[in-house]
Amino acid sequence: MGLLALKKHMNNTKIKKLHKAGMEVGEGTLLFTSKDSFGSEPYLIHIGEQCVIANGVKFITHDGAIRVINNREEYKYINNKYGKIDIKDRVYIGENSIIMPNVTIGPNACVLPGSVVYNDIPPNTMSGGNPVRTKNKIEDFETYYRTEIYDYYQKCFNKFYKHLLR
Repeated sequence: MGLLALKKHMNNTKIKKLHKAGMEVGEGTLLFTSKDSFGSEPYLIHIGEQCVIANGVKFITHDGAIRVINNREEYKYINNKYGKIDIKDRVYIGENSIIMPNVTIGPNACVLPGSVVYNDIPPNTMSGGNPVRTKNKIEDFETYYRTEIYDYYQKCFNKFYKHLLR
């Protein structure tokens, strides 16, 4: 079994275990984070199709901080805050990001590495930071990639690697 086939098998095995726990994961989604990163309520998480979840991403479906004050009589009735996490199709979530409860990430969105997401992210945007903020639209990134990165990549490839294809 090749390395790519092994990674695909491990991803599918992880997704099957998460499905058994009630989590929804769409077709073609790649999960590079561990199955333990989906909190104690994976059934509150929905991930759409063709998404990429990088290594170290944490999904937090509840906030137990209320326990700090619920020993006071006026707060006894308040319990932990639970919330769904809804990630639409074709979303990328960068390494070591944290997704908080009651968040929706729109389709075609990109969350930059190390972001803390506790507000909804609109579709077709790049967002990042702590707290997360929308940086620009995906179209702007596509233009940047096409004009800056891709040309640079082609120059480097032609200079250093083209001889390997001969």
